Amino acid sequence: LVPFFLPPHVCTPSGDAEPTAPPQATAMQGQPQRGGGAGRVVRPSTAGTAASAAVKGPARPKARAAPTDSERGVKDWDVKITLAEKFEECLQFSWELVHVSEAANDLQPPGLRDSVVEMVIDRTNPKDDDKRPLVPAPDAMVKRVECGQDAKAHIHNMPVGRNFLVAVACVLQDGSKVRSAWVRAATLSPATRDERLGNLDPTNTARLNCKLCPCVGYVPFPGWSWNTSGHSRCRRCSCVYSEHIPVDHAEILKEREKKLGEKFGREEVAPLPKDALDWDERECMLWVLSNGVFHPRNYRVASEHAAASARPPRAEREEAAGGGTSEGSKGQRGRVSVITPTTDSRQRFHEAVWACFEAQNWQDKELIVVETYVDQHSDFFEKVARRDPRLTYAKFRVEQGHDWSIGLKRNLGTHLATGEFIAHFDDDDLYASRYLETMVGQLKERRAQAITLSSWFIFDLKSERWGFCDAIAFGWMKGRGEDHPDVKSWAYGYGFSYVYRRQAAIEVPYEDINMSEDFNFVRQLQTRMGEMTVVLFRDEFGICLHTQHGQNTSDTFPIRYVTWEEACDLDVSKLAVNTFIRENGRYPPADRDARQMVVSVDGRSFSVRCAPGATAGELLQALAQQPGTSEIVHDSQVLCVPPASRADEGERRETAARILGIPDSYMEEGFTGQAALELQRLLKRAMLPLRKSDRLSLLAREVWLEHADGDGGAEEAAAEGEDSSAPSGPAGAQEDFIVVSVTCKTASTNKFLAGGVVRVRMPAGATVGIMRQCLAGDLPAHARVLVQRPQQDIVALTDTDIVPEKVNVTDFKGRRSFYLMFSDKEALAALGIMRAYFQKPEAQRKLDELQANAGGDERMFNTYLSGLLIKDVYPAIVRHFDLPGDETGGARLIMEGLAMDGRRFYNFSDTDFECLKFKWHILDTWQEAESLMRNKRGLMAVDSTRTQLAARQQAMEDAMEACRVAAMLSFQASQQFRGEPPPSAEVMVDGLRPQPGVCSAYVVACRALLVRDTPSVQGRPVGCLVEGQTVCGFLDGAWLQLKDPEAGEMRGASPEGLLWVLAHAEELGLGVLLDFQGPAELHPCGGVASVHRFQP
Repeated sequence: LVPFFLPPHVCTPSGDAEPTAPPQATAMQGQPQRGGGAGRVVRPSTAGTAASAAVKGPARPKARAAPTDSERGVKDWDVKITLAEKFEECLQFSWELVHVSEAANDLQPPGLRDSVVEMVIDRTNPKDDDKRPLVPAPDAMVKRVECGQDAKAHIHNMPVGRNFLVAVACVLQDGSKVRSAWVRAATLSPATRDERLGNLDPTNTARLNCKLCPCVGYVPFPGWSWNTSGHSRCRRCSCVYSEHIPVDHAEILKEREKKLGEKFGREEVAPLPKDALDWDERECMLWVLSNGVFHPRNYRVASEHAAASARPPRAEREEAAGGGTSEGSKGQRGRVSVITPTTDSRQRFHEAVWACFEAQNWQDKELIVVETYVDQHSDFFEKVARRDPRLTYAKFRVEQGHDWSIGLKRNLGTHLATGEFIAHFDDDDLYASRYLETMVGQLKERRAQAITLSSWFIFDLKSERWGFCDAIAFGWMKGRGEDHPDVKSWAYGYGFSYVYRRQAAIEVPYEDINMSEDFNFVRQLQTRMGEMTVVLFRDEFGICLHTQHGQNTSDTFPIRYVTWEEACDLDVSKLAVNTFIRENGRYPPADRDARQMVVSVDGRSFSVRCAPGATAGELLQALAQQPGTSEIVHDSQVLCVPPASRADEGERRETAARILGIPDSYMEEGFTGQAALELQRLLKRAMLPLRKSDRLSLLAREVWLEHADGDGGAEEAAAEGEDSSAPSGPAGAQEDFIVVSVTCKTASTNKFLAGGVVRVRMPAGATVGIMRQCLAGDLPAHARVLVQRPQQDIVALTDTDIVPEKVNVTDFKGRRSFYLMFSDKEALAALGIMRAYFQKPEAQRKLDELQANAGGDERMFNTYLSGLLIKDVYPAIVRHFDLPGDETGGARLIMEGLAMDGRRFYNFSDTDFECLKFKWHILDTWQEAESLMRNKRGLMAVDSTRTQLAARQQAMEDAMEACRVAAMLSFQASQQFRGEPPPSAEVMVDGLRPQPGVCSAYVVACRALLVRDTPSVQGRPVGCLVEGQTVCGFLDGAWLQLKDPEAGEMRGASPEGLLWVLAHAEELGLGVLLDFQGPAELHPCGGVASVHRFQP
């Protein structure tokens, strides 16, 4: 049994051990054997042996024999225990002295000098009623609590739902001793609570944590009345309800309403319901902006404004989905939630929305439709919702001219969604079957938080013409690069193609507006999590079709018109059949599934039939079906632009521009500055060989084959859609990790009020102690980490507990929303990315320029270097590990995650040499990266760490050698006693015992002793003493602090030069000694020689 009470009490084996100091508890050693029925009065003994035993303190446990009649003395008084009300974390009982003779009940009992309560876990069966005295199990651990002259006990911090045996030992005023028999006691289980009572006291006031004890929240008793005043106490801790902090619900809700009104600029706010105490700020926002119509915890609630939903509440859907609840704000892993805000005026588009949703190749998906209407809601969606559980249809009646904003509807859709990813389907646009798999695949591959299209196809319903829009290219014609604010608003500002992680939308909700709510969402996301967390994707295959019909909330800017032939090859062409998309009265053909491609290789040409938008791998497979092409196809790569050996640079640029859909007018414009660089980079990417998974351009009618040279760098750059000079980390370096949702509180409560939530990213299986290191100074040492566990209510976690996905912390002082600590492998990967970047010649040229600009000023160079890291290196690390980023480009997160200090290099076991080897690997990579970036300050830190790690390695090697010697000596001892009966473990000393605080001489009386740097069995072994060696030192409890000069020179001593040896323990066993964690003994010199035998 693990000790289960608050310190400073001591746990000892029942029936075998004697309490340590103070003397009142120690004097109980003469008590009768436990379980012996009624108490016995024992007169104090004056024998020298008893006095000596009382002075010795902790000693080896000895079996206690039953007391003789002379030892028992005169039997006068018994101790009777009376149990009080049961509680969850408290035992209450009292005791009194009763005379053994019923005729002497009128006698005055003697006064108490001292009382000690003894408790042990009850392992007996309460159903067994054999009238025999209760006896604890032989190996049970007894807990002693001193009560002085009190005759009652209130013992807190007890385990919930457990059975105990309780006894009381008393010392009377005349020095005689008496103890009670063991009686049964128990604590209540939280599973038996009446959950309907909540945390309301008898006056119907909610109560929180207790002011007198560690109780984390008031729990009422059922069936309370003024005649049962005991039930007014807390069921958990037994304290009176008035000692628990009260909660004024009305005042709290009123204050929240006031703040929400100020935040959203509303003079009147719909009164918050009572259960809004548990809501977070986002849920309160949904309630306020919907004027109290939308209840965030149960949106099925009907009112005169909101009709009942066609689907069950969110919690029921998540439970039915199997795992949605456990994912929390991240959503069900792998599921895509498609959100469509709409109104009754756009119901003609609803059938097309459902057709696009059903056509998606993505398997695990759901559609969330949020509609506001004045007179009639969508009959189509209501019918579909009845038959298809994938549709969540939430409809709300609004007054004419008082429609809800698009931003609010998107927030409602996010709240109702259960998927890990969220995709926007505008009701007037078309989305091809590949849309979700393409966009989500790019989002995951590029490790971003959100993605949107930078180019897209449009159809104007009025002119019946197809067009192609490219926000970046449109900016070139204005003389602006992609970093210009106007270009960013064009590229990122169209929400019809947004795909993002649900966690991002939970943390950054949309504004309550109709115009620019999407672009503001992206800007807030980039500001909070970093620029690189939102990426762009160039659509060249028509995975999405944006329509213009005169009622759009935004306009578009086509850079060219699309021919009918190209339109028929777009991915959305099949969905456009029998919809509102038609050109000159004709729809794109539904059966167009192939086209002819010319493949040129080694001066020969082949005609290959393949599907529009086929991949390079599918083209090679089709080519391989033709006779005599197997050798050509083998180990070949596909290019959509003729190789340099087949065409000059001008022809290659023209071909690249044509397959990219860039008009000739753009190529003739003669761009300069940033626009010219961006165009050149785009053309170079088009010239790179395709991966087998890459699709062939719809505008390409001829492709070329080349023998693969084995260099995957170009293919990787083409796949990533980034500059080939961007750094990358080692493959497979990522490990499983956990992102803990930490709710920050200012006090420990039973019903937590809404508080800030931060996320902490740590390696999977991390402990609470590691989480505290991640939070660093923002979580004080005295702060508690709490978790809600089934059947146990709120439980405080220790530093060794594994961190669950959701915890609550008290006294949090930080202001950030994300914290991080890399595992060793992740730290090595991050350093590898930095090293790979600075190994490139162009990076070294940049450093040359920075050093020239710094003019020899080291501090100025470090400033320039930081800017280079923030711009070019840290974003790559952020993408590699899918981090949120921050205003520093991820610099602060990455530096804290690396933790290149004692947390990284010294926090491991003294016997883990594999871990030590990996630490050296990290240190070497760190040194290479700092050397390449010419960071002198970083190299100084590396040298300091290297010195300390080398000292740690030497200490570990010395300890290993000491353990080897000890194991060898122990093995020799085991051979010596092999075949002999176990000898006595008694130690005979001629009445001599060194006094604490006095330096004494000792001789080692056993084969080997381990010397440690701290007085703990977890202390690092730093040497070994052998039999017959004499040492000097001070006795400190069970440990001897060595003062021997020779011993003090051992490697690895503590900073104060102190060394320790375990001098007293329960027993000495060879098996324990061989494990190097066990006790040994030292014996004082002088008088009769010490005698010690092993107990094998």
